[in-house]
Parts: sequence; C-alpha cells; structure tokens
Amino acid sequence: GFEDQARVEAVRASAVHAAGVPSPAVHELTTVDNRLGLVFDRADGPWALDWPDAATITARLHADIHDLTAPAELPRLVDTLADLGIDGLPDGDRIFHGDFHPGNVLAHHDHWLVVDWSNAHRAPAVADVACSVLAIGYRGLRDGPSAAHAHRRRQRIADTYLERYATLRPGSLDDL
Repeated sequence: GFEDQARVEAVRASAVHAAGVPSPAVHELTTVDNRLGLVFDRADGPWALDWPDAATITARLHADIHDLTAPAELPRLVDTLADLGIDGLPDGDRIFHGDFHPGNVLAHHDHWLVVDWSNAHRAPAVADVACSVLAIGYRGLRDGPSAAHAHRRRQRIADTYLERYATLRPGSLDDL
C-alpha cells in the first residue's frame, strides 16, 4: 500500500544526499515478493535516541542541514500546503525534513546519518524546527504504565533540542 511513497522517498532521499546531507545513498527501487522497496547504503546504528545527549546531537545535525540550500527536486512546502487549503505561509529555500527527531538519526562509524526523507520539501528552516519539536515531544505518545515517564523524557529532549538549536543559530527562531 506504500508503493507511491517508495517512489517519493527515492527521489527525495537521492536529492538530499546529493545536496550534501549526511544520509544513506539510494541505490535502486526494486520489487521483492511483489512489493516495491528501496535499497539504501547500510547504516549500523545505534539511534541517536539511545544516546544521553540525543537533543544536542539532533540540534547540531539539524542546524548543519539547514545551512544547505534545498535542491530543486524537492517540492515547495507552501505549494503542498496550498493544495490542502492552507495558504499564506512563508516560503523558504532550506531543506525541510518534516519528521526530524532522534529516532531518524543513527550513528554510522564516526558520523551521523539521517533517514526517512519522504516528507522532504523546500521550506523555511524554522518550519522544520517547529515540526521537530512536535515530533520529539508529542508524536506517538501512548498511554500505559510508563507513559508519564516517557512523555516527560521526550519533552525534556524537545526543550533541550530547541535550546541548543537556538544557541547554534541565534536569531533563526525569531519567527517560531
């Protein structure tokens, strides 16, 4: 049911990799057992979420990515949102991941790689930061015995991520 998404991911992941984003290279679209899939470079992990300084790692990597100009192959976020009836948002030329959080950042040898580029667009960096705060602090939270602890931990990571990003790029979050 995600065949179209695999094609989108292939184009967008290839574009950001070519633009210099530390991410696995895309090698091919392939079909296995009648299902379309992508072949990427292998990355061994662990995820940044498993590191005590997950927020700092994530903020530093995200700020570095936002220093890059988005490739023309990425769609403009303002156009995608306008198609959904959301108008009047600012345009931008930075690489927008849309789901940037420590669970999409993994260690590979002596550096970090970013995965999951299916939401990539061209947009203002501050829009991506806003999405990251929501993804880190709130998305996917479940009820259960340890839910309160997990929620507090994720909110701490989100708060620290935002603080570190603002320190790395002073003034960049004025429109947040």
